[in-house]
Amino acid sequence: HACGRSGHGRSALSFSTSGKRSGSLPNAPGCTRTELAGLPLVAAKAGVSGVFAVLAAVSACSLLLTSLIPEGKGHAHDASSSTLGVVNLMSGGFCLMAVVLFYVAIGSLWTFLERMGVSLKLTSAFVGSALSLGNILSLLSTLIAVGFASRIGVNRALFLSLAVLATALAIMGSVMTVPTYLGGTALFFLSWNLIDIFQATVISSFDRAGRFTALIPAAQSLGNTLGPALAGLALGSGRSYAHVLLGTSIFVVAAIGAHLGAQKVSARFRGVN
Repeated sequence: HACGRSGHGRSALSFSTSGKRSGSLPNAPGCTRTELAGLPLVAAKAGVSGVFAVLAAVSACSLLLTSLIPEGKGHAHDASSSTLGVVNLMSGGFCLMAVVLFYVAIGSLWTFLERMGVSLKLTSAFVGSALSLGNILSLLSTLIAVGFASRIGVNRALFLSLAVLATALAIMGSVMTVPTYLGGTALFFLSWNLIDIFQATVISSFDRAGRFTALIPAAQSLGNTLGPALAGLALGSGRSYAHVLLGTSIFVVAAIGAHLGAQKVSARFRGVN
């Protein structure tokens, strides 16, 4: 997890076949859910010192395992290398923009998801249990990501996951009931990690140097910062949770548009060359 959540760790963990980056290991999101479930238990048994001891041990294991990461192969420079660099720069910029937009939606929803449930007269205990089950769904999604992408392709899997999430958020915002809340929350947790994995994989597929891959956590943090702030401003100005949900849906649709922009740029210039 220590390696996977850092920018350069993500770059290193983007695996290669035939000299090209073709995927990104989906372990980091799953480990995050394991932490959420496991570290409180450690804290209850061994206190804060026990938590830091576990984190230190995990970091030490990560350091030992880095020697197993294969080195990337060199790439020959040809006449079109400068054009290809511009294409990668533009595509990477669009993809990072998509990550920011997606995490604006994630930050907005995650911050107020519990409050949304309480506003529907659900008890805090029930909402807490629902969110805990959602974390299990989030962990399971990392296990199906590879098979899902292998069947229909990474790009299609990414667009489908984003479209499903945008639709679910729009339905939640339009019809704010307990069934739509629970169903939308389940789809939110299920698609979150899938989209994370697919976005990292798409970026690593053309990011030979790992520069854009290393910026993914920064893009996520920016979106996570902007999302709650924008949602808070909306709620503070008298808007409802339904408006926040519809807004998050729009941001997810915008992320789809950014990814389409990246694909359009890549397809156009690579087709010429």
